[in-house]
Amino acid sequence: MSKVIVTGCQSNCRYTLGPLNSNLLRKRISTLVQHNKIREPAQTKDKNPSVELAFMAFYDELTGLPNRKLFFSRLEEGIKSHALDTHFLALLYIDLDGFKSINDTYTHKAGDWLLQQVAMRLRNCVKRSDTVARMGGDEFSVLINNINETGVVSNIAQRILYNLSAPFFYNGKQLKIHSSIGIALYPHNASSSHELLDRADQTMYIVKQMGKGNYRFYSDISHTIENNIRRS
Repeated sequence: MSKVIVTGCQSNCRYTLGPLNSNLLRKRISTLVQHNKIREPAQTKDKNPSVELAFMAFYDELTGLPNRKLFFSRLEEGIKSHALDTHFLALLYIDLDGFKSINDTYTHKAGDWLLQQVAMRLRNCVKRSDTVARMGGDEFSVLINNINETGVVSNIAQRILYNLSAPFFYNGKQLKIHSSIGIALYPHNASSSHELLDRADQTMYIVKQMGKGNYRFYSDISHTIENNIRRS
């Protein structure tokens, strides 16, 4: 296990990087079960299922972030609780610009290391009550609850762009990436979790077409998305 300096976070944070710890996995699963975030795995006649398998069902093994399944569960929970207040939800869909080039140039080992660093920087950009998830490949999502103005979301998006654009250092080599972010708001832009994710994803692709390394709200470019759908 080694110490790694992560540049680009607001406090030049130092993290410990190493393989996932089985005791940590058990604690995470127990916490989720206690707070009704997930159901305890079903019992079998032969033996109890391992907590590692339960962890793998809800978390990304490489980064330790929630996976797509757990992200959707939290998104659904956020939408249900929205009916009880006047705040709204923000979903940020993030794609890494330049990741494939690094993966091809410096091997998959460097790519995996970079994804771990990206996960840590993303977590540093939001509150603990927010959800950062790896959706697959080099795509991540952030779910922000209890928002009362879009300016808060813009600040978070700008923070993510800034932190991910700072260089990473891998075995003495400087690695540079950027990110494209699509943002959709509930209930302003969608009436369901799947629609909200789709619209954030569509917005992210428009951002990439417009030059990458930026963020946009769905409401600002919905006409562009609609025109693209008509042409297809």
